[in-house]
Amino acid sequence: MVYYFGNKNEEDVENAIKVDYFNRITYEYVEKGDVLAEKFDGRDGSIGFDVYGRPVKPRKRVVKRLLSGPGCVVNENKAYAEISGMPEVKSGKVCVFEVLRINGDVDIKTGNIKFDGNVEVVGTVKEGFKIRAGNNVIIHGDVLEAEIATNGNIVVKKNVISSNLIAGCNQINNEKALKLIKDVYDILKTSLIALTELIKLGKIKIDKNIGRVLMLIIESKFPNKMQEIIKNDEFISSGFHNDIYVNWKKLFNYILMIKNNDLLDYDGLTNMLKEVGNFIDTFQLLNTPADVYVSYCQNSKIFASNDVEITGQGCYNTNIVAKNQIRFISDKAIFRGGQMVAEKAIKASEVGSSAGVVTILKTSKHGIIEARVAFQNTLIQFDDITYKIEYPVKNLKAYIEKGELIVEKLKL
Repeated sequence: MVYYFGNKNEEDVENAIKVDYFNRITYEYVEKGDVLAEKFDGRDGSIGFDVYGRPVKPRKRVVKRLLSGPGCVVNENKAYAEISGMPEVKSGKVCVFEVLRINGDVDIKTGNIKFDGNVEVVGTVKEGFKIRAGNNVIIHGDVLEAEIATNGNIVVKKNVISSNLIAGCNQINNEKALKLIKDVYDILKTSLIALTELIKLGKIKIDKNIGRVLMLIIESKFPNKMQEIIKNDEFISSGFHNDIYVNWKKLFNYILMIKNNDLLDYDGLTNMLKEVGNFIDTFQLLNTPADVYVSYCQNSKIFASNDVEITGQGCYNTNIVAKNQIRFISDKAIFRGGQMVAEKAIKASEVGSSAGVVTILKTSKHGIIEARVAFQNTLIQFDDITYKIEYPVKNLKAYIEKGELIVEKLKL
């Protein structure tokens, strides 16, 4: 019997020179249809002889069966994954579970969690540890000075303290990568226009080395940008294997030629910019909505590619960003200190404090901001339009209508 998983086990602590207690364990993930195990038929042994020449009959061959459990199917002598998830042998059966379940805390015993499927933690995510998941993450305990980043939803049943929660990583990374491509494209296009003007004025000949001139233009118009571009290459090169990667490399290769004073091909640069410009114009970012649900958070940062919902007593000194809306479920929930940013709506209960702690609520000109109670020094923003609450109010409702800011409120 041969198993095609289970080789990436816990690091050999005894033989390791330096043990990384945060990343000792690898949690494997298989795709639907993967071969997990295979049974090879053995054969009966032949009669042997002892030292006296007497025949010795072989032991009877033991025939093992390849058994399947949940998420797995056996066809002939091979076990296949019926679903994508975590492979495991339980009670002699090959299984695949959709959820990686940690029956305790994420701490030094488990190390950081990196899993392409769903993750469920029965206990608490302890200080300094991270969870990276390809789908949803559910934490039944607290998240304490930790980091959770996932492509799916995040649910924290208890408290989030001094932590970072990011739901919808794919969308965030795609947006960041596309912005980097646009920035470099604009730098090269602007510099090429300036170079073309110099050629027209006869200050440079096109048959000369144009790389040095472009480098001087970039350093003049975009100081320190060259170093930033080179640093950002690792982000895209290590995280993307699609058209984003291809078009970034087109730009980056020309950046390197300019930096190294190796660029001689004016037409090649022009044609490359046309290709990348067409990619920018036609590329569509896929919306991958993901939500965050937390009960209470303090001194933390939360991002969701869709909604953030506060289910318990509220937030203190926390920054929240939601691509869609932020909602507070309880009428007694508090948002005190920090900033909330949502593109479509913020529906809060009590914001700010009687002591006048600066609290910011921000949305777009198409959004709406509502709060049951808002204290002085609360700022509400609609893109570049800002309004300051000067005294405690209730039943706050603010929005833009026909280009004018409307603030409905009653004195508390």
